[in-house]
Amino acid sequence: MADISSDSEEELPEHDINMASDSLKPLHFVEPLPIQVITRHKLNAEEIKVLPRFADYKPGDPSKVLYLKNLHPKVSEEDLQALFGHQQSKTSKKIKFRLLTGKMKGQAFVEFPSTELAADAMELVHGYVMREKPVIICYGNRGKT
Repeated sequence: MADISSDSEEELPEHDINMASDSLKPLHFVEPLPIQVITRHKLNAEEIKVLPRFADYKPGDPSKVLYLKNLHPKVSEEDLQALFGHQQSKTSKKIKFRLLTGKMKGQAFVEFPSTELAADAMELVHGYVMREKPVIICYGNRGKT
């Protein structure tokens, strides 16, 4: 039988392979939603304008920040990562997600490395019905580059 008590302790690695080094949260891959699923389950511009709340919808001036509204209260950051996963694969820079809470629940900001990626994302995702609610996207006011 091996002696498990010894004077020299085995060194443990600094970070478990399944842990993110900067946040100590478990790393996990979020599978992007297939583009065909997104396009099949979204409302077009005319269908969105029929909804009374969005009759006066305007996307705003292009910027690298997208403002998402009309999100279901249970939408998570992982849901957004899956929705915008195709844009993440186009860049080595990280797309940033910020879900709002409290009175602002149901809204989020998504910041892209460039205005072009944000525009591509808006074109693909605007009107996608997530958890029975269409995601409405406008350009944010900051990050115009």
